[in-house]
Amino acid sequence: MIRTISLNDPKLSEQLVSSFRETGFAIIIDHGLDMAELNKFYSEWSNFFNKCLEVKNMYLGDKS
Repeated sequence: MIRTISLNDPKLSEQLVSSFRETGFAIIIDHGLDMAELNKFYSEWSNFFNKCLEVKNMYLGDKS
């Protein structure tokens, strides 16, 4: 199960580490971002991940 973690939690770092170790993910709340901005991010992420691998590889950094 993916943990929901508040940025106001006094044990934030421990909660994040634990969640990332268990599942590799965390749901962050109390971040201050509005939903319109988050929806824009999700849309951009979706657009990127729906591209073919050849196009995504163009975004790789230094390949040396």
